[in-house]
Amino acid sequence: MKYDVCIQETLSKTITVEADTNTDACSMIREKVNNGEIVLSADDYTGCRIITAQEAYGSEDNED
Repeated sequence: MKYDVCIQETLSKTITVEADTNTDACSMIREKVNNGEIVLSADDYTGCRIITAQEAYGSEDNED
């Protein structure tokens, strides 16, 4: 039997910004990420999860 296995690595960084609302703060950071001003790297690695694709995406196992 064959199984598709999904490797999920997590990068995480907390950035403090001055904003009027939560939504504004997230929008500011999202814009910086989209513009390439904030880029996460291996230094921001927080973990790894290895699961079947079915667990990750709710798809059927590949039984070829």
